[in-house]
Amino acid sequence: MDRPSWHTHPRAPRRVWPWLLLGLCGWFVLLALRVLAVRAGPGIYGGCESCVDAPVILSDLLPTALLLASVAAAGLLRPGAWRMLPMAVALGVIVLYLIDLGIYLIFGMRLRLTDLLRYGGETRSTWSVVAPLLAQPRGVAMVAGLLLALSGWAGLIWTVPRRAVLALGSIAAASALAAATFAAPLESVDAYTYRDVLRNNRPDGVDRAYSPAFRAALMAASPEPAARQCIQPASGPARSVILLVVEGLSAYHSRLLGGTQDSTPKLDAWSRRASYFPDFHANGFTTDGGLIALLTGHVPLPAIGRYASTHAYAGYEKVAVPDLLAQLAATGYGTQFFTTGDLGFLDKGQWLRGLGFGHVEGADSPFYENLPRGGFNAASDQALFARYLDWYDHERTQTLNFSALLTVSTHPPFTVPGTELRDEAGAFGWADAQIDQFISALRQRHYFDHGVLLVTGDHRAMTTPRPEQIAHLGAGAISRVPMVVIGPSGLPAGPHAGRWQQTDFIAGLLDLADRPSCTDAFRGRLLGAQAQPARYVLHVEGAERDQVRVWIAGDTQARELVLDGDDTRWIAPPPEPDARVVLDHVNRARARLAPVPGDFIGGLIGRRLDAAP
Repeated sequence: MDRPSWHTHPRAPRRVWPWLLLGLCGWFVLLALRVLAVRAGPGIYGGCESCVDAPVILSDLLPTALLLASVAAAGLLRPGAWRMLPMAVALGVIVLYLIDLGIYLIFGMRLRLTDLLRYGGETRSTWSVVAPLLAQPRGVAMVAGLLLALSGWAGLIWTVPRRAVLALGSIAAASALAAATFAAPLESVDAYTYRDVLRNNRPDGVDRAYSPAFRAALMAASPEPAARQCIQPASGPARSVILLVVEGLSAYHSRLLGGTQDSTPKLDAWSRRASYFPDFHANGFTTDGGLIALLTGHVPLPAIGRYASTHAYAGYEKVAVPDLLAQLAATGYGTQFFTTGDLGFLDKGQWLRGLGFGHVEGADSPFYENLPRGGFNAASDQALFARYLDWYDHERTQTLNFSALLTVSTHPPFTVPGTELRDEAGAFGWADAQIDQFISALRQRHYFDHGVLLVTGDHRAMTTPRPEQIAHLGAGAISRVPMVVIGPSGLPAGPHAGRWQQTDFIAGLLDLADRPSCTDAFRGRLLGAQAQPARYVLHVEGAERDQVRVWIAGDTQARELVLDGDDTRWIAPPPEPDARVVLDHVNRARARLAPVPGDFIGGLIGRRLDAAP
């Protein structure tokens, strides 16, 4: 006779204890690593490492509850294939938890599932950044914890007896853990860091599309008065321009700008002898955002679906100034882009060529053959500068040139190829020395007799802002990067007051090229005798992807916009009388961007691995 459905062999429970202990052991290893990681961020920066333990543990009771709920679900099912579903849920939670932990350890940011979709197909470049972490003791501990947790919870779900009392007990335990999580809401400014991976991925409005009626009304309305002003150049003869974009270079790295690291003393020394902007902002939070702002003059506002796609440059194939590079070419300029990174990553090379750069060169250059490589298959910044000087000495064919250089060595996890450096301060100190040598080499070639060099960051480094940074830089702590201008730029030497941004570069470049240039309320002119900042500075945030930070001239307070389709709005209070001007500008700019299709599946099957550089 069949036993009652709620009973199995009386000895069955004994078989689950080893699996339970194994799973809990692995899970506690991962939890301990996350506590230690947060201690090393907000804990140290806040002066109380142990103060972060309770918020992290309480927050992570929610994914723990989901693991127990999976066990409960398995306990309600007969052993067999049906248990694969709760097993998949449990193992998925563990894998997401591990990825979230790894991203925090490398970038100081948290996992967004849209980023997993966006970068998941870039396997080669992603692995080049992850591999150094896995070689460290904490990386080994992560892998061990993952294997223990996966095997333990999988075994437990597969073998747990089908008994009502066990299922109900698991449900009660899961409910208690979830209740404890929600009973202790996290209101701290660091809540984004403490929150569990599940709540950090709650849907927001960044991918909510505009309705057809709202879009039509936006396009039919007259554009807002943008205070557009166009001038003739007044900075003398045309100048060559080198734009050096340093990965992650931030204001807090510079003692001159109030930083506490003092990682760029040599660049600070050049700044004091040249021109620099103490209040200069990146418009985005990633390299693609920085390049979009600097090279097209557009704030990198996200298209609908952008964060779930590898098409990072979609919608920004045209420069705000029509045919900018064609104008430069007609004036006699050569245009070049140099990096040591993989140009196939997010189709950067294709985008740059589409903008009109005459020469685009990356990791596959023969010059870097047999050199040590780091993240994104990149040779070191030292090799990049050597390559550019080699091109300058032997391959340059035009007197006037606009060259953009993008470094990679200071990308997290801050492992500099060819060296033993493995930390942020050391990596930026090393990069500072290479920049100093590059500037000196240009000076020896008399470049500054007729050319200008700009040194800036693509975005703020992906590290948690420290209290002292926030105290000194305020809301700008998430977006402030250096901007140093060396050479005959038309600017007086010394610091330049005002709030500036990356989108101000294009008009300044035209002025130095002896071409007419225009500014408006959202784009200033960084260079030349008639330099001026824009009225509005915008920064697309990285932690809260549905928010845009806005600074308005004359207002010391940073304002926040929430991207939410037709309901895109200000977080109170709105900055009157500018509220409607900025809101309409952001909505109109986003409405012009075509939705970006997600391409996660194509990435997973490796379609992008063989993409042409």
